[in-house]
Amino acid sequence: MLSKIKAAELPQLTWSGGAAAKPSNLEHWVESVGLDLGGLHWHIKRYWLLCLDSVQRARAQYLQGGPLMRHAVRPVAIVPEPFEVLSFHAIELRLCSLLLHLVPKNVKTMCLSTKLVSTCDIIFTAYVDAGQGTGSDKHAVLERVQEGKAVEVKGVYNELAEWKFALNRLVILNTSLPDPSMQMAALKQTASRLLENNEEFKHRFFAFLAQKISRPAGSIKLK
Repeated sequence: MLSKIKAAELPQLTWSGGAAAKPSNLEHWVESVGLDLGGLHWHIKRYWLLCLDSVQRARAQYLQGGPLMRHAVRPVAIVPEPFEVLSFHAIELRLCSLLLHLVPKNVKTMCLSTKLVSTCDIIFTAYVDAGQGTGSDKHAVLERVQEGKAVEVKGVYNELAEWKFALNRLVILNTSLPDPSMQMAALKQTASRLLENNEEFKHRFFAFLAQKISRPAGSIKLK
């Protein structure tokens, strides 16, 4: 199935929003590509998850090591089960080719200078280029979760999905979540146009608010 997929059918990794937004751009891209690949075959999904695990381990080693040691850090190659050898080999060959067409030019250049570049190497190089999630990155994500953003009715669903992604990113960045009341205010701000134009949604929203008042403090969960 992967052999029939073209690079144009998968999301392109682009750096938008400045240097502070790079880690968020990358994690959003990794999640999107994973969803697209996971729907093709369970072998492909399993291989992608193994690659991400190897990359995260290498990334942790990269961040802990000093400047003189970092250049030698590379993700560990995937070791498949005996019955997966042939399928994983085919997945690696095609996936490596696809990813080189999806990453920014500078990431591709760095990868091509690596001997025997692999899928793990490409993802790892993108993480290195993106940076580790700086203080300004945390501030931007926290601000997004706290404040919300009013959008037109047709854009509410996408904006809520972005808000949920930002909330999950705070957990990844080991940042304390804002008070539930602030989260609720942000959600209300995002859904304000929908509240103005849809009575049924307005009724359901305030019923949801009444429920949350009697519950213990915690993060708001969006299904």
